[in-house]
Amino acid sequence: MNVNPNTWSTGWEKRLQNRVHALGCQSIGEYLEEYPGEPYVAVAERLGDDVAAIQLSRMQIQEIRDQREFRHVAMDSLAREISAHLPDGWQRCSPLPRVEEAQTLWKHLAALGGRTLTDEETNRRIEFQMSGVYAYWVVLLQKYDPKVDAQANAVWHALKSLSPPTGWLPKGADDPLIVRAFDVGWPTTP
Repeated sequence: MNVNPNTWSTGWEKRLQNRVHALGCQSIGEYLEEYPGEPYVAVAERLGDDVAAIQLSRMQIQEIRDQREFRHVAMDSLAREISAHLPDGWQRCSPLPRVEEAQTLWKHLAALGGRTLTDEETNRRIEFQMSGVYAYWVVLLQKYDPKVDAQANAVWHALKSLSPPTGWLPKGADDPLIVRAFDVGWPTTP
């Protein structure tokens, strides 16, 4: 993975805003709405090799003005994290990386030596990938509200209890399963 040295250069926020404005969007949130459910990485790549996914998610959080908007961003970011961490869908194990990638990124997988995963190993990998969804999502939300853990946990448990079909990927913040999980775990206040 090559990193552009300009990604974090002084003024990166203004550079990112200018790119989004040049595309006719008034905000990062408006820009992200054009690509519902896509991982932040994929959306960042559309803006150039000097834009990082974390920059988009941070700026999306910075734009939040109220709790209603925070809830919507939480729904949007959950859909994006599911798509990023579970590229083959809910309860599916993504393919193992190539051996050279495994050696640097996933040392525990390099030890497999190219063999097929057992059912137990597959289930552990799925749980590992799903925990990545939750962890990345909660850390992002904590940038806006450090006390969001109870709400996020309730949404996550509600989503799991809805038993999304194997292979499900949310289409965005308005995906019916995302909406139902939030209605249970993070209901709107009257």
